[in-house]
Amino acid sequence: VLADGGAAVPAYRRGIGVVAQDGALFPHLSIAANIGFGMRHHQDKRTERIVELAYIVGLDKAILKRRPHELSGGQQQRVALARAMAMKPRLMLLDEPFSALDTGLRASMRKAVAELLETAGITTILVTHDQAEALSFASQVAVMRDGKFSQVGTPHELYLKPKDRMVAEFLGDAIILPAKIADGFATSPLGRIAVDSTERRDLVRIMLRPEQVLLKRTSREGMSGTPDMLF
Repeated sequence: VLADGGAAVPAYRRGIGVVAQDGALFPHLSIAANIGFGMRHHQDKRTERIVELAYIVGLDKAILKRRPHELSGGQQQRVALARAMAMKPRLMLLDEPFSALDTGLRASMRKAVAELLETAGITTILVTHDQAEALSFASQVAVMRDGKFSQVGTPHELYLKPKDRMVAEFLGDAIILPAKIADGFATSPLGRIAVDSTERRDLVRIMLRPEQVLLKRTSREGMSGTPDMLF
C-alpha cells in the first residue's frame, strides 16, 4: 500500500500509528518508556505528554514506573493505544484494540479514543468483529467477505439498506420476508409496507429491523381483536 507517492519510506518516518490486538509492548521497558518510545528524549514537556496520554486512556500515573508483565491485559492494551497516539500520526491502524477490555470500560474507551482521533484529525482504520463497535466508532464502514468488500458506506446506510442478506444479518438481527412490490408498496406476511420505488413491480425479499416493528393492540377493553403491526 503506497501513500503520498510511490517512494519507499522507513517505518519510523511513515507517520503511521499501529495498535496490535495483543498490545505488543516492550517487556524490558517501563510503562512510561513504552508510551514515550517514539518521542525524542529531549522533546519539550515529554514527561507531561506521557502523563497526559496515560490519563486520556484511563491509566493512573502511578503505574508508569511498572513493567508490562505487572499490568492486566486491558491495561496493556491502553498503554499500546497511548504509545500509538504519542507521535500524533497521520494514519492510525487499530486491530481490535478494545477486545481485551471489560464491557463497561470498552464503551467509554471507544468513545474517548474516537473523540481524541477526530479532534486530532487522524484518519483511522479499525479492524473489528464487533458489529456494534464498527457502527458506533466509524463514519464509514466496510464489510468484508472472502477477502473482498461486500458493501461500503455510512453506518446508517449499511444498517438500514444492506446490499444483500449476508450484510443484513451480519450487522444485526434482521427479519427477512418474501414480498411483492407494486405501486410503491411491498405486500408481505406482515401487511403492506411503503418502499422507495413507485415503478418497480417484482417478487422480492424485504428486510426489517426488530426496532422497526411495533405490536399494538387496537381493540378496546372487553372487545375481541387482534394486534396490529405498525412500521
